[in-house]
Amino acid sequence: PHPTMAEAVRETHSLHLQTHPLSGRRMVNQYVIEDEIGRGVHGRVRRARNVHTDERVALKIVEREARPRLGAPRPAAGERLTDEKVLREIAIMKKCRHPNIVQLREAIDDPHSRKIFIVLEYMDGGEVVWRTPTHGPALTVAEARRTLRDVVLGLEYLHHQGIVHRDIKPANLLWDAQHTVKISDFGVSYLCA
Repeated sequence: PHPTMAEAVRETHSLHLQTHPLSGRRMVNQYVIEDEIGRGVHGRVRRARNVHTDERVALKIVEREARPRLGAPRPAAGERLTDEKVLREIAIMKKCRHPNIVQLREAIDDPHSRKIFIVLEYMDGGEVVWRTPTHGPALTVAEARRTLRDVVLGLEYLHHQGIVHRDIKPANLLWDAQHTVKISDFGVSYLCA
């Protein structure tokens, strides 16, 4: 079962790392981790499966602490500061409920862990493919029109919410199983006051 648009995002503050008894794969709470489906500057994304509901999800794994910036003060010994960008990304995604935005399902933020796990809606279709391997267009005019419409509807919603994505590019536009385009990756987004 897929959550409805009105369902609240789960916030989990305890992390249980274990091995799935049947597959031998690593587990994060109730999610069995499968193959890597993406990697970026801020983290990597793995396909996962919820053992309770059998729902496929995307599990974004990010470091709690940002790399120290040149000239920035260092935290006190033993102090662990959560990267403001990660907290902002989670806050922005919690606010978003739209058919053209990838949905946040759960944020697993255990203060004792070096990593934060962001559980997202799994997009079966992967990245929008714009060009063929021979550099020709991969979409018909009708498909391109529908893709652009989905992106504009998603951006219109974000801007109405006071959210500026700041990283719209083909890699951040994903297709679901019905070829609906959804905007993903809010790692550098900005929320206007």
